[in-house]
Amino acid sequence: MIVLFDHIEDAGVAIGAAAGPVPVTDIDEAKAFYVDELGFAEEADLRPGQDIRLVRLTLGSRDSLLLAARGGSCATGTAG
Repeated sequence: MIVLFDHIEDAGVAIGAAAGPVPVTDIDEAKAFYVDELGFAEEADLRPGQDIRLVRLTLGSRDSLLLAARGGSCATGTAG
């Protein structure tokens, strides 16, 4: 299960996809769901700050999704 933060401000960022970032508590689980189950491709996995992690996913040539996490859910993945 993917749990969203209560407020978009909890994501710590407001950049990326046109609709804004999708804040998640477990970014690796969310990324796996979108990539493995829905067919998105990973475009970028970045850490613009110590406690912030952003994963940009694309679906086709026009659609993209920005996952955002902060704190403990940033512990794994690759640095950007």
